[in-house]
Amino acid sequence: CQKHLCQNGGQCIDGLETYECKCVGDWSGRYCERGPSVLQQTEPCLQHDCRHGVCTVPKGRTDYTCKCQSGYSGKYCEFLTSVNLVDNGSFLQLAPPALLPSCNVTIAFRSRVTDGVLAYLGHGRQHLAVEIFRGRLRISYDVGNHPASTMFSYELISDGKDHTVELLASKKNFTLRVDGGVARSVVNEGEHSSLQVEDQPLYLGGVPPELGKHALELWHLRNSTSFRGCMKRVEINGRLQDLSQIQKQNKIVPGCIGGHQHDQARSGLSNGVGSGRPRSTIFDAPASSTSSASAFARSSSSSQAPTSETETTSIGISSGGSRSQAGPLKVDGGRGVSLMEFQSLSRSHTSDVVRKRPSNRGTSRNTVAASVCSSHECVEGRCKPRKRRAGYRCRCKRGWGGKFCNRAPSCRRESKVSHHFANQCRSARPFRQYSCTGNCGRSCCRPKRFRMKRVSMICNDGTKYTKMVQIVRKCTCSTQCRRMGSSSSTGEGGA
Repeated sequence: CQKHLCQNGGQCIDGLETYECKCVGDWSGRYCERGPSVLQQTEPCLQHDCRHGVCTVPKGRTDYTCKCQSGYSGKYCEFLTSVNLVDNGSFLQLAPPALLPSCNVTIAFRSRVTDGVLAYLGHGRQHLAVEIFRGRLRISYDVGNHPASTMFSYELISDGKDHTVELLASKKNFTLRVDGGVARSVVNEGEHSSLQVEDQPLYLGGVPPELGKHALELWHLRNSTSFRGCMKRVEINGRLQDLSQIQKQNKIVPGCIGGHQHDQARSGLSNGVGSGRPRSTIFDAPASSTSSASAFARSSSSSQAPTSETETTSIGISSGGSRSQAGPLKVDGGRGVSLMEFQSLSRSHTSDVVRKRPSNRGTSRNTVAASVCSSHECVEGRCKPRKRRAGYRCRCKRGWGGKFCNRAPSCRRESKVSHHFANQCRSARPFRQYSCTGNCGRSCCRPKRFRMKRVSMICNDGTKYTKMVQIVRKCTCSTQCRRMGSSSSTGEGGA
């Protein structure tokens, strides 16, 4: 240690023909030459509690906030509140104790599918089924008084926009309200007074295959295909549900992809209305119904219709209430809408939604193409007949994948908080680092839009300089995959 090189108060420890330096304070290195870290140990984000998000320190403040990833919310991004259902077999299963004997369930959602299960609760013949049927909302309600009472929404809800749909069940009565409009009710008359399904779970967005088959056989549902789109919020009795803690979830993705969903129903998925089925009456909001049903109807007339940004479904189940006295739904100057008229409206809407089939121009080749593609199952793509063998294939839109183009693109930005390193130097403070990731079918997920950010850098020798760093603002599915490089992972925003 006579000629040791320990610096900055480091203590020389003698060894066998060598020595080592024991540094003091925050100094480090072989000779204690490295100064204290620019990022002090008191930095709030060093020991943050953000679970599904990034830690940020607003300018002028000493505490941190959590910026949540898509789908998560809460002070520490600990709650999964919105999910994307991307498959025909997707569903959420909620525990039964939270549902009966009295509850109010709220679902915020958005979709373009014309057929799909939104909610189902049932055992035997007793059930409450809520589904999208030919672009409208279909309700089937049976407390044990067969046949089931059926009600349809007059408004279209499979337009890719956000709507508000509220449902209230009170004994034999069921009330529907869409987009804050006039509430309408239906009564399931008979000797049974209320649903007796206390031990059954509530399914949202779809049902398991066995239950779906059972519901189809008993005509509870017209189509057991899962709802595909964004389920933005689920509330039970006014409390926001953490969807990561529910009983079971199948084939769902956290958050919602983009500003709108690109889902469409497959052709031929919906089952036709069977002949011989009993016809139920559709009612307006009751003029004088008791308990929660009347309060629900009164609140519907005074509430304002929301903007086209949120669609909400509320399912209320209570033990009180009585039969609602109501008249038929008034449309076109007071005319009631029957089930047959609704079917006619649905057919006209379906003709506008279903994609056009290949035209027959009189040639044998076009005849074969039209025959092969007349019942294709391409969801987001075009049907192309095969040339060398029978059948067809689906040519998907950009970003979509799967045999039938039913796998939605999931290209998105993912972020983490870390330092930026370059030339043995690093950024003075950590900030959000972005990368483009996700599925794009045959394309690739890569940055689409950038901006430049000025970042302060500090080196080991103490020198400082400023560097311009590219910031990924938006990711997209692109066919130019060969040019992907380091630009797909950049930073944004200083803490």
